[in-house]
Amino acid sequence: MIIPRQRIHNVIAPDVDNVFLDKLKNYFHSTWSEPWKRERIVDKAIEIAVEEADRFYRKHMPVDPMMDEKKLTQIKVEHEELKRVIKEDGAAMKIQYMDLEQSEFVIAFHVYPENSVGHLHAHILPCGSDLRKVSTGANDRKNLPIESAYKVNDQEKPAAKEWIRPHNPKSLTGKSAD
Repeated sequence: MIIPRQRIHNVIAPDVDNVFLDKLKNYFHSTWSEPWKRERIVDKAIEIAVEEADRFYRKHMPVDPMMDEKKLTQIKVEHEELKRVIKEDGAAMKIQYMDLEQSEFVIAFHVYPENSVGHLHAHILPCGSDLRKVSTGANDRKNLPIESAYKVNDQEKPAAKEWIRPHNPKSLTGKSAD
């Protein structure tokens, strides 16, 4: 995932242009081109998946003090097994990911109203569905590929510029309306 420093909320917005999209794309390409950075990215993804499993466990762990000790132990064992599977799958995934080229990923955005959080961020997903155990096709309907964002900028924004009001419009006298 790439999160820009600018406070931008949507990829289809007046302040997002092809230069901005190029920066996001180039950032991923330059980062992925270095093997040690690839390894750090994949290790971090595995770490986050384990942390999410822990967070889910803490959130949904029954707090019933009357719960049978056997049932409580079973829940804890299942949780530890889930973490083991995540780490094991992650290790296998890491081997596969390390050989992928930049062209074998898609850069995509969740566009309002399908955005998952309230700020712009780019999802970096492998093209092969066999490499996507965590990020499944269930979210694909929400993904707008970066190529589509380029098309919007090239086709729609030039025509829309005359309809976009400046942030600080001047009145007929030439003075700021603020």
